[in-house]
Amino acid sequence: MIGLRRIKNKINDYGDFQEVYDIDVLIDALEKIFGIMLETYPFDPGLGSNLFRYIWEPFDEITMENLENDVRNVMNQHIPGLRLNNLNISMSNDKSFILELFVEFQGIKRISKFLFDRSGYVSLIKDD
Repeated sequence: MIGLRRIKNKINDYGDFQEVYDIDVLIDALEKIFGIMLETYPFDPGLGSNLFRYIWEPFDEITMENLENDVRNVMNQHIPGLRLNNLNISMSNDKSFILELFVEFQGIKRISKFLFDRSGYVSLIKDD
């Protein structure tokens, strides 16, 4: 795990950082991890994923199964407290795909969508 138990991203009334343990922080961290190609992060070659390689694969049952296994492996390795309950994958003709993750952390559930496109970027799709 990459130190996600003590993420400091909010400031209290005194101007100090406070520790945050909520599911949204973990989902944001997952977006960052999905966006790092394996063996490219300095001093931590195991950080990241190879999910982008599926952009160029045929959209078939084997690809879907491999993609789901890779998502589960990344989550288990880097954010083991975040449980994946379900996963939907949708691909488009422009060779991009969306992962819709149904996740749970300490009894709190979220549905998060991640867009992977040909440019090499991953983005968390925020519902307004």
